[in-house]
Amino acid sequence: KEPLRGIHNHSRFLLEDYAEQLDADAKRRLDRLVHLSQRMEKLVNDLLYFSRIGRQELAIRPTDLGLVVSDVISTLEQFLEDQHARVEVIGELPEITCDSVRVTEVFRNLIVNAVKYNEKSEKLVEIGSLSSHPDTSGRTWRQVFFVRDNGKGIALEFHEDIFRMFKRLERPDNDDGTGAGLTFVRKIVQRHGGQIWLESTPEQGTTFYFTLASE
Repeated sequence: KEPLRGIHNHSRFLLEDYAEQLDADAKRRLDRLVHLSQRMEKLVNDLLYFSRIGRQELAIRPTDLGLVVSDVISTLEQFLEDQHARVEVIGELPEITCDSVRVTEVFRNLIVNAVKYNEKSEKLVEIGSLSSHPDTSGRTWRQVFFVRDNGKGIALEFHEDIFRMFKRLERPDNDDGTGAGLTFVRKIVQRHGGQIWLESTPEQGTTFYFTLASE
């Protein structure tokens, strides 16, 4: 990552120290170079993080998912308020054995995406658990968790694409993310021996289902 930092720092240096000697086109190009170097560093960081998810041992311990989700909602409070969104937990979430830090990332990514790609004036995200639920192949999983939104939905042909690294169907305004969030989510779920899938109806919303055990 050092070459990227070097490009970024030298570009900033030119913009700050030689601004009066640069014409508008040169400033625009340097601004673009700064932006691209920052974005490339984020992509590299995401690749490194994805690699760590696959290699590091999970810190498995009893975890109260109700507390996990409550903490996530609390940390996202300002974001949810700004987006006119609310998160509702349906029923009680169980205590399970998992890596609480990684599972926190799962819920956080799913909640943020549910809000970020929702154009409704009042955005709603519902979180809950089911004793069992079938996936898209018909296999029934036990103790399934869900994150449901009232957004625009995702067409069937894109249900696999959204889990691919850096694949984005669209870019919301003022969003500088890399599109790796759902890739991380699936990797974390798979590391727990589980599965993740979605059901969606255009203009009616999307529900992500996942399990954190192979049974």
